[in-house]
Amino acid sequence: MTELPDTPLGPIGEILGLGVDDPEFPPDEIVVWAARANRFQGIRAVGGRIYLTDRRLVFTPNNFEGNVAGRAWSAPLADFERAFYKGPMKTVRVVYKTGGEEKFVISPREGSAERIDQAIKAASGD
Repeated sequence: MTELPDTPLGPIGEILGLGVDDPEFPPDEIVVWAARANRFQGIRAVGGRIYLTDRRLVFTPNNFEGNVAGRAWSAPLADFERAFYKGPMKTVRVVYKTGGEEKFVISPREGSAERIDQAIKAASGD
């Protein structure tokens, strides 16, 4: 499904459990982009992969994180107001229309926030 290497750091990453199993998507949902990412869950950054589909933003923790309380997450693009990056780590912030935000560190950082923001605007009809 994704064109990313399955496991960062190759064989060492596999031993450490850094591979990510792609989530199941409905047949009519199209994955338009995916990248390695960390999603902040409380004060902890959970490693995994982020997926942008034609209707949702989806995060799946890597296998190691999934075994130590890392949680999968998804939300419809229509729930968001915008996406941008800020700070020295260029953390991507995805802001809900109702307030609050999701924070990610995405690799590659270049263009990630812009790509998500464009998808949010398209879902909102802007």
